[in-house]
Amino acid sequence: MELGERRGDMKVIVTHDVDHLYSTEHLFDGILLKYAFRVVMERLGGMLSTREFMFRLGDLFRKTWHHVDEVMDFDEANGIPSTFFFAMNKGVGLNYDYHSALPVIQRVISRGFDCGVHGIEFEDRNQIEAEYQRFKILIGKSDFGIRMHYLRRNEGTLEKLNQAGYLFDSSEFTFKTPYKIGAMWEFPLHIMDSNEFYEGKSWQTEKRELIIEKTKDRIAKLAEKNYPYLTLLFHDRYFCSSYESYKLWYKEIIQYLKDNGHQFSSFKEVLHELES
Repeated sequence: MELGERRGDMKVIVTHDVDHLYSTEHLFDGILLKYAFRVVMERLGGMLSTREFMFRLGDLFRKTWHHVDEVMDFDEANGIPSTFFFAMNKGVGLNYDYHSALPVIQRVISRGFDCGVHGIEFEDRNQIEAEYQRFKILIGKSDFGIRMHYLRRNEGTLEKLNQAGYLFDSSEFTFKTPYKIGAMWEFPLHIMDSNEFYEGKSWQTEKRELIIEKTKDRIAKLAEKNYPYLTLLFHDRYFCSSYESYKLWYKEIIQYLKDNGHQFSSFKEVLHELES
């Protein structure tokens, strides 16, 4: 059966990029200032309730910024075998050390979820391979994939990721079905939370209810076109009261997928299906 043929309902791969662990990572990189400015602009634009606005301001003084454990609780309760991507290097707006991420990575693995690399380097082959080897040593396994931070890549990135040994990549943001680069599979990313909320703007300008309906419409159109697989990204950072709109978006989209008969799967499960 060809990838474009009808296979019934879509198989949904849910992913989470871990961009922040603690607010203290950003004391000197300007992220806290940019964060505060965006919060004020969204409040002035009527996008934030008083409650959500106060919680977001509170994050400026709250140490923990990741919500990996809370997302795992939700995904586990909903039968979602999601994949978490952790950085092995510092990058734009991402400033945690991979040693700090190790305890969180170990918790994710211990609960049966998959982990991959949130790639930083997309040009230099040696640095790309260094990130791969660092994560391989860290988790003691070699069967994992990658998603580039900010989806950054050039025309040679995917081949370099393939040469480094990655099982799969999910950095191409486009409406395509999975395809191969050498021995590595590319899983295009179809739905991303920040794109749904910002759509190229610097801050949210539409109400949550409209954003949710637009996302459902995008998913429905993919199903109508007989897409066999759907890849979805929700950043763990947003699964909290500070980002209540994002959290509700995620919950409603997951429920919509369930109500419409789509099944949740993992990269490795789909890879086994594709390879066989």
